[in-house]
Amino acid sequence: MFFRQKRVLTGVLAVLLLAMLVVAGCGGNSAANTVANVNGEEITRAELDAYMNVLALFMPELQQMLESEELRGMIEGEILSVMVQNVVVEQAAKDLGLSVSDEELQAEYEEFRAMMGGMSDEDFQEVLKEYDINEEDLKQSLRADVYVDKLEQHFASDITDEDIQAFIDENPSFGRQPATLELSHILFDEEEEALEARERILAGEDFGDLAVELSQDPTAQNEGHPGYRGYLGDNIAEDTQDFWSDFMEGANNISEDGEVSPPVETQGGWHLIKLHARTPEVELSFEEAREDAFVALSVDLMNQHLDGVFAAAEIETTL
Repeated sequence: MFFRQKRVLTGVLAVLLLAMLVVAGCGGNSAANTVANVNGEEITRAELDAYMNVLALFMPELQQMLESEELRGMIEGEILSVMVQNVVVEQAAKDLGLSVSDEELQAEYEEFRAMMGGMSDEDFQEVLKEYDINEEDLKQSLRADVYVDKLEQHFASDITDEDIQAFIDENPSFGRQPATLELSHILFDEEEEALEARERILAGEDFGDLAVELSQDPTAQNEGHPGYRGYLGDNIAEDTQDFWSDFMEGANNISEDGEVSPPVETQGGWHLIKLHARTPEVELSFEEAREDAFVALSVDLMNQHLDGVFAAAEIETTL
């Protein structure tokens, strides 16, 4: 799938975090003025540098990473790949007669500014200056997001209820609300520590008190309902991908509300998991399922189109 999410800058940051985990001795050709050509449209070295400056605004450690000869080539290559993708998106949108007005780009920029919290304009300008960013570069970095929105709206415009029902039939998860769990946990470095704590809980000591006393996880201070320390939430889907699979397997194996699991090992350590409550799976009516299925279908149609456009694109990189 070409676009798994709409927010391009978020996607770039995820790519960079992956790049940090890989050692690569790839050298870059920083002297070249043109670093990529996409169907005849050039991406220049200056544009790449400007985009990296914008990314550093979100991820300050990027500048330090770029000082590493081992990582610089890979990081620049990943960022350039996203810039190429952005050009393909814009070209695809324009081929469909779509455009982004100055007013729409300004609205996206103002939405971004709102995300910066209560920072004054003066402070914001200082931050831009620190990262060698001008406002126009920042606005242009947001353009791809607007084009993705436009493309999604384009493919959504012809979707019928029959299309949505067919999509739900092919993707049954959209027709149900999965069972959810309300959980707390205590994290330990060693299994023996978890076993000893579980014995204390079974002997009558409070799970929340032991979470505050013993847990190696910051959630030890999280409180849901009064007394629920080590609290993780009350709407955790039993098939969620937000937690380690071993953790969720341990949570799903708890049979009774209020029960505490045996020690569960994950890559993070050893856990005791408390199930506060389980909400069973619910079958959704068409009207209840419609909105989520509609959005997913429109994104799917957009991705199918962009996959084809990308496969046919003539792309040359010289980085």
